[in-house]
Amino acid sequence: MSKKIIKQNSKMSFIDCSGCGAQCCQSNLIFASLYDIEKVTELFSLFFMIQNHQISLVYFFYYGEKEGRHCPYLKNDLCSVYDQRPYACKSYPFSHQESNIYHSTTCPHILENQESGMKFIKNKKINPAILQDFVTEDFLAKQNDVIKKSEEFVRFCNQNDLLIPYEKHYANKEIYMNFKPSIQKQLYCIHPFKVAALRLSGKKLFEGKDFFLSVIQKIIAAQSNVEKLYNIK
Repeated sequence: MSKKIIKQNSKMSFIDCSGCGAQCCQSNLIFASLYDIEKVTELFSLFFMIQNHQISLVYFFYYGEKEGRHCPYLKNDLCSVYDQRPYACKSYPFSHQESNIYHSTTCPHILENQESGMKFIKNKKINPAILQDFVTEDFLAKQNDVIKKSEEFVRFCNQNDLLIPYEKHYANKEIYMNFKPSIQKQLYCIHPFKVAALRLSGKKLFEGKDFFLSVIQKIIAAQSNVEKLYNIK
């Protein structure tokens, strides 16, 4: 870790997650990876979102502007699926890029010159407690492969025309059309009938792509589960 990063973070501390009103659960969307795809698809519907001419895999913390912007699993400012929460939730307020650790600038419990709490830097290195409790060494060890595979998966779905605009797929289901029009137009989902047709046709699209196929099947199952997730609220 560079001297510049050590200096930037040397005075920073993270207090704890109590009493902040669950600010981290007020987000509207989270970028997903294939690292914990099973956990994510069990809890949320996954979509593909185009922003700045790039397409990414995302899941939403809410199911429409009219319903408010907070996670459906947030109960009395506490996570009701805490043990099963996705990695992005577990790691907040910290994130990672290459060998560096970053922190959220909106978390109210990250403070400068705070004597108590978890220090960002310990013995001129990232505090091991941050690695263990938030960023996790397991993810860092797999990080490059996870990011690469996630990007490959998104390209595979896009290049093989497996996606359909969100607003078309849910056009006749008003309950799902509560997003702002600007967001609706950026969202895509996997077309389950096209995937089924390709498999039945005998085409070799998924040959050697067993992992991608398993991820697609999980995402399709999650998409069909939108109503259940929506009704949790």
